Amino acid sequence: MAMAPRANERGYENLTIKPSLVDAAKVAAADDYEYLRAFVHPLPGWLVDYAAIRILDLLAWQEQNAIRGPLFEIGVYHGRSLGLTLRSALRAKERVVALDTFQFVPLETVKTGIAPIADPESIVWLQTSSNVCSSRQLLQILGADPRFISIDGSHECDDVFWDLRLAEDMLAARGFVAVDDFMNMVAMGVNVGVHNFFATPRNLAPFAYTSNKLFLCRPQLAPSYRHAFEQMVVADRIEPRSPRLIKPCGVNCLWLRLDKPRPRIELLIFRFFRRVSQQKETTASPDWPAR
Repeated sequence: MAMAPRANERGYENLTIKPSLVDAAKVAAADDYEYLRAFVHPLPGWLVDYAAIRILDLLAWQEQNAIRGPLFEIGVYHGRSLGLTLRSALRAKERVVALDTFQFVPLETVKTGIAPIADPESIVWLQTSSNVCSSRQLLQILGADPRFISIDGSHECDDVFWDLRLAEDMLAARGFVAVDDFMNMVAMGVNVGVHNFFATPRNLAPFAYTSNKLFLCRPQLAPSYRHAFEQMVVADRIEPRSPRLIKPCGVNCLWLRLDKPRPRIELLIFRFFRRVSQQKETTASPDWPAR
């Protein structure tokens, strides 16, 4: 039986994100690149700008297409990825839930770091490990199926597998998931966890991969997300690599070559996506606890 996660001591039932008490006007006025430089870069951590811009694009695309719902972060560290989530949540006035053990970076340090972006007391903080949470418990705290889930917690294969199962069970019908450190050779647990997850038919499918980020959504939405992602790359006039790095696979994925050509890895990605994209949609297996 999973342990109940501890949320903020005060009630969170009607909690939605609120603007920063420090720089609210500057946050609202900044374009994506200004926002990254002024508010995300000062936070310690690892997040490639190219992946960050594409996540901001995808979240904005959700807003433009009336895709609503809370946003959920598994793994916070200093809050770099959380900063991206907060930007969209502020515009849409939605709930943000951030889960971490906070054993490496104290919660109060994280709150201080993100205070220029949003009021930290308007975020639902869960100080726990995701592998002791059930989807039922998390959905009760989220208040609705999340439109965005970031998986960047423990990189152990079993924990990554568990987080993917949570995402599969909770994700909104039109939401998407970002899995950090996929295809990163120093994070083998993530690669094993992802491949073990997709070893059987799933109700998630990959639609893009770039800069260590694997993007997933519901299988029926993969063509729409894939097309939107491709258009975002093609329309990008700031990143010089965007126009020359797009290479559609002809299956349910978009592959971006952002590193030097590595044929064996290219083939591995292609085969991985091809196998997954051809799987039929399925529900959670019987051994997974229902909501």
